[in-house]
Amino acid sequence: MMPSLPIVGIGASAGGVEALEQFFKSLPAGNGLAFVVVTHLPPDRESMLSEILGRATRMPVVDARDGEKVEAEHVYVLPPSAILTIRGGNLQLRRTGPTDRERAPIDVFFTSLATDQAEHAIGIVLSGGGHDGTLGLKAIKENGGLTIAQGANVTRPRFAEMPSSAVAAGIVDLELPVETIPERIIGYVRDWGSFDTQHRGDALTTIFNLLRTRTGHDFREYKERTFQRRVQRRMQVVQTTKLEDYAERLQSEPDEVSALFRDLLIGVTDFFRDTEAYQALETLVIPRLFEGKGADDEVRVWVAGCSTGEEGSRSCCASTSKDRYRRRRSRFSPPTSTRWAWVSRAQRVIRRAWSRRSRLSGSGASLSTRPGLIVSSKNCAICASSRPTALFATRHSRAST
Repeated sequence: MMPSLPIVGIGASAGGVEALEQFFKSLPAGNGLAFVVVTHLPPDRESMLSEILGRATRMPVVDARDGEKVEAEHVYVLPPSAILTIRGGNLQLRRTGPTDRERAPIDVFFTSLATDQAEHAIGIVLSGGGHDGTLGLKAIKENGGLTIAQGANVTRPRFAEMPSSAVAAGIVDLELPVETIPERIIGYVRDWGSFDTQHRGDALTTIFNLLRTRTGHDFREYKERTFQRRVQRRMQVVQTTKLEDYAERLQSEPDEVSALFRDLLIGVTDFFRDTEAYQALETLVIPRLFEGKGADDEVRVWVAGCSTGEEGSRSCCASTSKDRYRRRRSRFSPPTSTRWAWVSRAQRVIRRAWSRRSRLSGSGASLSTRPGLIVSSKNCAICASSRPTALFATRHSRAST
């Protein structure tokens, strides 16, 4: 089902005003899109962003209001001291005070946009410091939407940390100079619904064969509708309307095969969505694993299919969070997945977080040199809470599985 109105979320922070002005100046009239702009604003200062952007476009630019219906060719701007979400195409605004200020307003809005618009969500991260927007783009990507980060060509982001964080996470479809983003979005929306499943000929077979040859994975038993939807999404991203043309593109562009492969193996944001299963694991399974174990005993756990690594590391933290396990040293075999790059990326993130946490706390904790994860009784390197901490130690070898 095609949406009646494409909604584009735009996140920006430091240096973002210039990028936003350039974006809207490059946007043609009659585009048929709606835009919601979320930035980092001082809570105690009046924002002039709506007025500034109003000079860069002929579209109405207004501060977002609670319950407001999003309309085509309108720009809605997050006001100070507020959190913005969307539901059923209506904006939801919640005012915040000094004690509950949201540190990641872009992630919050993008995540709600992904839930509300699903594969029709479009998220853009422009210039800014920090990492806000990365998790929100991840949610949009997982729901089949389009993710874009500001890159460099004619212009470059004044502060590249925010878009670079999203790119490094591997969840950005397009990295583009801000002045070229509007054209690509319009082309993307124009191609919605162009995938003809009734006249696909041998193109899908060609795609299956290419994936098997280039990646070693056979997707012929993959859910047909899901496979077609992922292919259609990539066709929209590269602006190819015919399946045969896309198959030819895959043959000549190995990077596009990799991009399609990543989309087919897309992860999930809600790691603990199976609440009952995790409760059973915590109350029935984990206690039995630790029965009769002393401080020098080891418990090995292997999490298979860890996607980008979060399931494995967070499951280890959550499953061993009870006080009774804090004085027990346990070792976990590392999570594994179809792609070493995902596990490697999670490994690097946790190593950096642990190193930073150790320096700040003076804990002096060190990583094990043996394959697997070591669970320490120090504070968690990711969330800084007092619970056993799971850390990747070394790459998981085939022999240890």
